[in-house]
Amino acid sequence: MEDNWSHFLTTVGARVVDKIVTDYGDPVAENRSVLSTDVIADLSHLGLLEVRGVDAGDFLNRQFTTNIKEVTLHRGQLSAWCTPKGHVLTSFWIFKRAESYYLLLPQELVEMTMGRLRGYVLRDAVTIADASPELARIGLAGPRAVTLLKQSVGEIPQLPGEATQHGAVTLLRIPGPMPRFLALGEEPRLKALWQALATQIKPVGAGPWALLDILSGIPTITPATADAFLPQMLNFHALGALSFDKGCFPGQEVIARVRYRGAFKRRTYLGHVDMRAVPDPGDGLFAKKTSEPIGQVLNAQPHPDGGISMLAVIEIEAAMSGEARLHGQEGPTVHIQPLPYSFNAS
Repeated sequence: MEDNWSHFLTTVGARVVDKIVTDYGDPVAENRSVLSTDVIADLSHLGLLEVRGVDAGDFLNRQFTTNIKEVTLHRGQLSAWCTPKGHVLTSFWIFKRAESYYLLLPQELVEMTMGRLRGYVLRDAVTIADASPELARIGLAGPRAVTLLKQSVGEIPQLPGEATQHGAVTLLRIPGPMPRFLALGEEPRLKALWQALATQIKPVGAGPWALLDILSGIPTITPATADAFLPQMLNFHALGALSFDKGCFPGQEVIARVRYRGAFKRRTYLGHVDMRAVPDPGDGLFAKKTSEPIGQVLNAQPHPDGGISMLAVIEIEAAMSGEARLHGQEGPTVHIQPLPYSFNAS
């Protein structure tokens, strides 16, 4: 079904590269529009895992960094799964439809996550399956997104993290510089929703949507950055994606020890680099005083005003002193910009 969904988008002008919808004919205009007008994005490059069974909630609560008991038909979460050493393997939006939990994460991490999660099931009455072919997924954002969605589906989530159910369609509101939503559901209904909105909202490719994540300060873990960072280094404690009160999960003791000792020296920053080439996840950041990397790129996309916006894990001292440079000691300077959330309450 996923291939059919991609084919539908192709027929309305999408350019698809490696199964990712990159643009709809004018990538520069699409990138520019994502911060000023209403946009709709195909998210078929993101995969879905379905976890179901009478023990599903308890099982997931023992695995992930947040209190999964708080995930309901009306509330989702940004969450993560860690190694026993506390390093984040993957992060995802988790939500419910009917009796099942769904994890929305990069397609290239679906197989790994599914296989490793299954290894923890043991006696739990739980099944874990790739639901990517079962449910289509699109993203919507913009100043009129609330009004347009109300006209198309009815009641919408009011705050980030809230969800509403509309028969075959689940809406989950997520953070963004403007109102932003994930819409997930059976392909015919999502296709109809796309057709109803695409005449009023500008279709954009995967890159502009990823830029909204970057500007929202929400890292996306990729194969290049999996098993590399503690949740605090990814700002998950500030994003509500890490609970210190829910009980045990893989890596919990290490993560808690770091918290109480205040020992982590790196965290995620929003940065801007005056260059045209987009760096890859995992690319190194350096300072003039040392040849050892002082950080790594997490995600990067072109910014409409020029240059590259990125999220990167950087040594706090180097970031605060303005020393971080991309790719080498003489590389372009990473200009640190304010994040849209606070660390005070975390």
